[in-house]
Amino acid sequence: MLDSPNALHVLGLDIESNKLKGVLLTEVKGKPSLIRILFSETLSNGSNSSFFSQETAQTINTLSANALVGVALKTDEVLIRPLEVKLKKEQEIASIIDFQSEPLLPFPVENAIVEWTKLGTTTDGSKLTIIAARKDYVEKELAKWNAFHVEPELLSCAPAALAAFSSQFCDLSGPQLILHIGSSGTSCVMAEEGRVIAAQSVPRGIEQLVQAFQQDLLQDPLFKERSFASLKSDELKNLPSFAENLDRLRIDVTRIVLGISKQIKGFEPQEVFLTGEIGQYPDLINEICQNLQLKILQPIEHQNFILNREELQSYAIPIGIALTGLPNWKEQINFRQKQYNYPHPWKRLKKSIVTYFGACVFLAFALYCFGSAYLSKQTDHLRTDYVNLLASMHQSYPEFEELFRKKNGLEPISTDEDLDPMELSIDDLSARVQFLNSLVSTSPDSYPLFPNTPAVSDVLAWLAKHPSFNPSENADEQKIEGLKIESFTYKMVKKPDKSKKNEIYQVRVDLDFSAPTPTQAREFHDSLIAPNEMVDPKGEIKWGTNRGRYHTSFFLKDRTLYPSSIK
Repeated sequence: MLDSPNALHVLGLDIESNKLKGVLLTEVKGKPSLIRILFSETLSNGSNSSFFSQETAQTINTLSANALVGVALKTDEVLIRPLEVKLKKEQEIASIIDFQSEPLLPFPVENAIVEWTKLGTTTDGSKLTIIAARKDYVEKELAKWNAFHVEPELLSCAPAALAAFSSQFCDLSGPQLILHIGSSGTSCVMAEEGRVIAAQSVPRGIEQLVQAFQQDLLQDPLFKERSFASLKSDELKNLPSFAENLDRLRIDVTRIVLGISKQIKGFEPQEVFLTGEIGQYPDLINEICQNLQLKILQPIEHQNFILNREELQSYAIPIGIALTGLPNWKEQINFRQKQYNYPHPWKRLKKSIVTYFGACVFLAFALYCFGSAYLSKQTDHLRTDYVNLLASMHQSYPEFEELFRKKNGLEPISTDEDLDPMELSIDDLSARVQFLNSLVSTSPDSYPLFPNTPAVSDVLAWLAKHPSFNPSENADEQKIEGLKIESFTYKMVKKPDKSKKNEIYQVRVDLDFSAPTPTQAREFHDSLIAPNEMVDPKGEIKWGTNRGRYHTSFFLKDRTLYPSSIK
């Protein structure tokens, strides 16, 4: 992460001819988006050093607090060469890149920072572009920005920035030429899909033309009221110094464009993508590029960048720098390596780290509170189960508590709190359950000898009072005939004994009866199924009929008290 820094907010800065340009980008749904641009002129204090205005310095400090800051070396400060290696894995390539690039450099490799980008693969290796910068240029660039109290985290180069810019704002596919005519220099870059292939530059730009124009103004009073931007092509013959410098720039542009075009065998460009300050002077574009015989392409306006074409061309390098620092950019060139590593790698992450650990602390506290509440609830359930256990064993809680305290040598019950089971801790409950278990295990086995089930007389009395056997009078005050018992059997089918101490008492009643109407029989059947004081709802109720006679069997409720080991 620290070797290829990236951030959601990136501030790209560039200074050319004492003019500062900055662009703050972010990434929205995986696509770069412009937040703001920055423009300022550097001020001089008369001692060959420059500084920003207080407002500009404050703005940069504010923006850089939460953004990755990127700057770039000039094109003439880097060396770009093609290289082919017999390796394909990036880690293996990175381990040998210094050794492989040494024969291509005009200076010792130990005095350089070497970066590389992968153009493609062959059957047995990879095609690369190496981009090397001398360490003294790196130190000079970092010192320049440190003088402005800016510590860049990303140190790229102008060709890489222009390649990134063209990949975002140019429709061309495949290798493409990028011509950047800036204030103090002109660069031509060949790139493909944001990767640099080759680059050349000349130290001549719009600034030299402006100076020549100002010299001509002193010679010809007719142009004193004219501005540089309003010049027309047919007026150049009256401006000898300007025309001379324009011819030199035209020759330089033609030379570097044609030279770059020969870098790829068989490549014949049809278009050139134009960026830089030249975009503000459309009449000069044709004059400078007339020998190229190439179609001039302008940047495509983007909905996420609220800038016109001239502004896009002017801010091409800072936009490209910022693009290479966004998370989705994979072809980053960064010379902040080895002894020039960024000294504050965690600066941008402090807020995120504090937020992360704050969230961790909050989550831990929430889990602690939730766990405590859950354990408290479970403990309350255990206390309730403990009380229910004592009740099922026919143990009085006060009596059992007094017995427990006496057996374990504890203080006797003195307050009402001692009789509150909800005040017991987990250890208290565990001790009492163990004591209760010892009582159960040492107590002799027993079973009830006297059943508490409805007697025969109780069942007959219940049937006699039942509406199906003793119906009321109808609307005509005539006695309605009820059901008649034909056969009645009362039998105890289960009972505990010495060999079956865990058995329970179970009494079954078999009843045969006749009914005047099937409706009355059905009503009696429904009453057996419905909750009542005699029939055990857990037992099976059988029902049958044969030629007007009905048979049913059911079990009676058992109210016998059993030891807890049985029921």
